Amino acid sequence: MVIKIDQDFKGLESYLESDIYASFNTALLKTHKVDAHLVEVSDNLRPVSRCSLWQDLPSLEGKKLGFIGHYAAQATKAGDLLNEACKVLKQQGCELAIGPIDGSTWRNYRFVTEGEEAPFFLEPTNPNYYPAQWQHSGFQVCSNYFSVLQTDLGSTFALEDKLKELEARGMIIRNLNRKNVETELEAIFELSLKSFSQNFLYSAIDKREFMEQYHYILPFIQDELVFLLEFKGQLIAFIFSLPDHSQKPEARNRFIIKTLATDPEYGGQGIASCLTALCIARAQKLGFTQAIHALMFESNRSRSISQHYQQSLLRRYSLFSKPL
Repeated sequence: MVIKIDQDFKGLESYLESDIYASFNTALLKTHKVDAHLVEVSDNLRPVSRCSLWQDLPSLEGKKLGFIGHYAAQATKAGDLLNEACKVLKQQGCELAIGPIDGSTWRNYRFVTEGEEAPFFLEPTNPNYYPAQWQHSGFQVCSNYFSVLQTDLGSTFALEDKLKELEARGMIIRNLNRKNVETELEAIFELSLKSFSQNFLYSAIDKREFMEQYHYILPFIQDELVFLLEFKGQLIAFIFSLPDHSQKPEARNRFIIKTLATDPEYGGQGIASCLTALCIARAQKLGFTQAIHALMFESNRSRSISQHYQQSLLRRYSLFSKPL
């Protein structure tokens, strides 16, 4: 049986002691502004799966979208839950269900679908049976992502020549200024909205939520691994990297390239490749010997930046969709 919990979330309290909710922060139901929350219960009324639904979303190729996220399920369950989720979204006029996605691509989304290595810092994780549950309910892969491991920090990119070119154009590259971090993050926020606006399933993020996300990871970053590129006083590109804190401090030899963004007006000029090469060169000087290029959309652009490095596939991830 699947129970629908509406936006007031009354009736949810009785289920929160179950394993399905053990690792879930229920405050996110309000923070993420879910439209409905579903709980599948067994014959003895114990929760066996859960998910949240979002329906007021941008369209995709003319089809009204519905998102399914906040997903958790026991190994043998979830068919009824996902079927009911699709039914509810269809009743609200949605024509295509997509998930797992917690309401926005700024939050947790995608399932790990390939890769056996231990997760790196901030990497999304899930039980390996989750993708099969969705596929058994009629969902198919609609987009793929990947992370790669670079064990040789050497590069074929002509970094020094590119740095001289950018300097001659009046562009300035510098590290994050921790003393002025609020202003720095506000500039990163504005550029992120502009840079990612054409991304698959993009929707804007509230500034408060964005700042909270970055303030959470600020204690873990190393300022020398964050580069900002400015032109005429405006931020036009940045690369945000940090050490892999999943490794023990005494053995930490790996860093993660988390976010790379360029103002679309300056796209196609080698700026992203330059910042990547610069970041890797700096990391090497700091003693790092490996880099993770994390959570990249499978596109020609991602691969063109990666072509300068020797890399091996670390992980694949997928989003799933189902016509309603």
